[in-house]
Amino acid sequence: MHCEKHECESRALSTTFFTKEFPGFEVESKWRLLTENPVPTILQFMTDIHFGKWTPIQIARSMGKLPVGLRYFELQFDFWGIPDTVSVSGYRQVAMVAIVPEANMHQVAFKKGDSTKLLCGGKGFSNPPLVRQEERKGNWVKESDSVVILLKRFPDAEKVATITRQKCYVYIHNTKSYRNFSISADLCRKGSKTLSQVEIEYKGRNGLWLPDTTGYQIGSDFMLMHDILSEQYRTIVMPTTQTKFEWITEEG
Repeated sequence: MHCEKHECESRALSTTFFTKEFPGFEVESKWRLLTENPVPTILQFMTDIHFGKWTPIQIARSMGKLPVGLRYFELQFDFWGIPDTVSVSGYRQVAMVAIVPEANMHQVAFKKGDSTKLLCGGKGFSNPPLVRQEERKGNWVKESDSVVILLKRFPDAEKVATITRQKCYVYIHNTKSYRNFSISADLCRKGSKTLSQVEIEYKGRNGLWLPDTTGYQIGSDFMLMHDILSEQYRTIVMPTTQTKFEWITEEG
């Protein structure tokens, strides 16, 4: 009876309490998806996880208020930047806006392009996870309101490009470290150009813990998944650190 009670309390703790390591930052690694086929890719990952090929990784059963299971969206995204003479493209990214065009729904996420660092200094990684400052502005708003939000923070900001993005993703959980991640595959289009990537993004740790402020413990989790992708899916994914803003502002 005591063991059953303890197990119930442990499960409640892991779903009720959540340790955010690197709050206010996005920690994400990227892979080029050669098939440019997001949904079958994530379905294959999920099947392989189910059959234990990603041990100790499992599909997450709970992510607080976030819905779990297979997720998919197709949205438009505007990328905003400010003039920057140091950057090759002439712009530094300051925000990204998710858009549902037919409903005039816009959601602003500020992304500080000059804040990007490599997790663990990039040591041991062919494609180090990027650590970038990110701030989401909550609710969906009309286009006019999203522009006001943007220009209030960055008066010199300009809309640099617009893309369409198909994205399929699922949340996964490391049963040894209790850390959660999303793994996604997407296909982006800008005119005749396409970019398809697999992304792994850190989401937080179940339970109450002393945060890993160095990033090396989190780096170990990333390294485990990088090894899995490199060994099991090397015919369809290639390591990269290219961001979408870099892709849309490159020549050609």
